[in-house]
Amino acid sequence: MTIVDTNPSIEDFKVAATAFLETQFERRSDEAFEWGKGDDRVGVLEEKSAEEEAIELAAAKAFKASEFDAGFGWITGPAEYGGSA
Repeated sequence: MTIVDTNPSIEDFKVAATAFLETQFERRSDEAFEWGKGDDRVGVLEEKSAEEEAIELAAAKAFKASEFDAGFGWITGPAEYGGSA
């Protein structure tokens, strides 16, 4: 019996994951850290309206669906369950 390695290399995975994330998010700018510059707020829980929470929840669900569809739902699992194997 021959065992076929269907797992991608780490480098192939990084390329695929980066490509997926770039379709979902904008890259942050590479600003250097500077003491005393920027927002000093450290709120633990932000006060949001029910409408704002519903919008964020819908966005999170859409992201998880696209993550699943791209094969990152269960990385080592079968495709029919959100995997890429």
